[in-house]
Amino acid sequence: RVCFVLLMGECCEEESDFCIGVCLQIFLFLLISTAAYCYYAVVIPLWLTWESTAGIASGVMFFVLLALMTTSYLRTWLSDPGTVPAGWMPEEMMEQGASQGVLERDALPMAAQPKDGRYCRRCDGYKPPRAQHCKQCGKCVLRMDHHCPWVQNCVGEANTKFFILFLFYGTVTSLYYSVSVIWFLW
Repeated sequence: RVCFVLLMGECCEEESDFCIGVCLQIFLFLLISTAAYCYYAVVIPLWLTWESTAGIASGVMFFVLLALMTTSYLRTWLSDPGTVPAGWMPEEMMEQGASQGVLERDALPMAAQPKDGRYCRRCDGYKPPRAQHCKQCGKCVLRMDHHCPWVQNCVGEANTKFFILFLFYGTVTSLYYSVSVIWFLW
């Protein structure tokens, strides 16, 4: 606990999800940086040498994998997960409200309220089917899978592809690094 407060400062005394996510991001950055340093400063110069074609090809391959993994990570982290648009209403309510000249939820009679629509009290709006409210992000997300502390973002309809690519490239990069280091040490 003391290390956590010293590392993150006074703003994170309560060990909130945001602060844990920042710590995970710092850890991930250090892990990737250490792996890259070890690979380029130790494995290639001592095992393959930079003058050989295999050394250059191995260095380029590792760089490409790292770049793909990092790009997928940044796209997952920085992209919108698929937030429910403000003021969204089910189609049947829009049609009934428009025919009555009313487009606000409270002004519609109970008979006009949607039967399958759900209302989010935190966002003060309707949410489509399969949308969930994320308490960490403070918004409703379409097809929300989970809030990932590693990327400090929800994984939803709009960024699931980037999250899956991040996991795939992370796995491939780790396997490539591990096999290279084991081969080097053998």
